[in-house]
Amino acid sequence: MAGRLKPNSKLGRFVVKRRIPPQVLADMSGCSHRYLYLLIRERGNPSLKFVNRVTAACRLLTNQPIRASQLFEIEE
Repeated sequence: MAGRLKPNSKLGRFVVKRRIPPQVLADMSGCSHRYLYLLIRERGNPSLKFVNRVTAACRLLTNQPIRASQLFEIEE
């Protein structure tokens, strides 16, 4: 995707703040790059499987105990 990434979601702000390349996150989570970009721009509704995969990948990339509620608008 050309141009700067414009995050509108919690996931997008997390990725930008920690300088995680979306391509790397997509590869680590096993999700498509296109779908990840849509969610970063808050244009999609993720499945629970997607939320779990992305949360696990963020934990691996940051070495921090990341919770799904830090990345997505959900209640725990």
